[in-house]
Amino acid sequence: MERKIEELSPTKRKITVTVDEATWKEELKKAFHKLASKVEIKGFRAGKAPEHLLREHVRQEAIYQEAIDKTYPLVMKDTLTNIDFKIAIQPKVSITKLSDTELEMTLECVLVPSVELGDYKAVKIPAEAPSVTDEEVENAIKKLLENEAELVTVEREAKKGDTLRLDFEGFLPEENGDLKPFEGGKAESYELELGSNTFIPGFEDQLVGVKPGEDREVNVTFPTAYVKELAGKKAVFKTHTHEVKEKQIPELTEETIKDLGIEGVKTAEELKNYEKETLLKQKLSRAEATRYAKIVDEIAAKSAFKIDEEILASEAKRLEEQAKKDIEGRGLTWEQYLQLLGKKEEDVAADYKKEAERDLRRFLVESKVIELEKIEVSDADIADLIKKDAEQYKMKEEDVKKIVDQHLDNFKSNILAEKVRKHLLETCR
Repeated sequence: MERKIEELSPTKRKITVTVDEATWKEELKKAFHKLASKVEIKGFRAGKAPEHLLREHVRQEAIYQEAIDKTYPLVMKDTLTNIDFKIAIQPKVSITKLSDTELEMTLECVLVPSVELGDYKAVKIPAEAPSVTDEEVENAIKKLLENEAELVTVEREAKKGDTLRLDFEGFLPEENGDLKPFEGGKAESYELELGSNTFIPGFEDQLVGVKPGEDREVNVTFPTAYVKELAGKKAVFKTHTHEVKEKQIPELTEETIKDLGIEGVKTAEELKNYEKETLLKQKLSRAEATRYAKIVDEIAAKSAFKIDEEILASEAKRLEEQAKKDIEGRGLTWEQYLQLLGKKEEDVAADYKKEAERDLRRFLVESKVIELEKIEVSDADIADLIKKDAEQYKMKEEDVKKIVDQHLDNFKSNILAEKVRKHLLETCR
């Protein structure tokens, strides 16, 4: 086979393959005999008639197609195992010459994305030194106590912070003044915390002051960035409140602290220290994640990438399809989601393309650093992982090892990602 390679762009190659005449004729011969073996002509056994009669019953196009089907895998194997570049997706194949004596194919190949890093070691982004205030510690403890709060039924008017157990049904006014219920606007024994802002603006405010057993109408206007059927429309909700529940937050006592079940924490002072340390760890983790993203993005900005548009389009489409599944899983259609965002289909598609490019550039930077720095996962790394997980989850090491062995590639990828992260955080300090 003869082969000619052309550069269509920095990310595409065209390979023209000419199958030698003898090979092509042999494949045509085999194809004819295979197809002819099934032809039945009166007076002869299947496939045993003279060749000139059989050819009258076998279409030339069918012979070509059968021969191409047999030749194609050989062409692909011979061609793609003897090139000095990597292909990202299945090549687009075209037949450019076809006759009884010649077969020529062209393969349009999209190259695997690549990057040439700039001087990434020159990137310097200092680490932050976050701190935790006394107010933040107090608020954290307050939230802990709120999580331990009990809802107690009270016989009084509702105020913000109370939880109502209520029935409601929504209606849209018609031109003649009648009220028509709309789909999805009804619920029974629904628990709603006043002030949580989980409902349409104005809904919760109008229920402040309601009493147990009271019926009340709530008038609202749906936001313009809402599902098409309701966006911007006025609505009336008929409500009936069954109960008003007050949140009773426990006092900070040793008994309450004990109920929290935090290991090593028995006093108020120990709880403050624990929460301060926890908040500091969270801040440090967020700051480190932000710094790492900045480091990789700055390295990317100094680097030269070769990423084909087809790769970006494919990855953007994957992100969009995943988003659609997630949205539909929440009970919304994609159209409703776009309406809520106030965006058009093409705007969202452009956003996913930007996200795909950013993620791919980051991945390529990390992969190139791993290659240049010869970062690897050793047997000792795996052994250390098994030991730590066994201690953390209180399992036997042999049981953890079985799990790790079953998903070894995933565990290695995670270790590698952590190693390159630590390397860049240290190098770019």
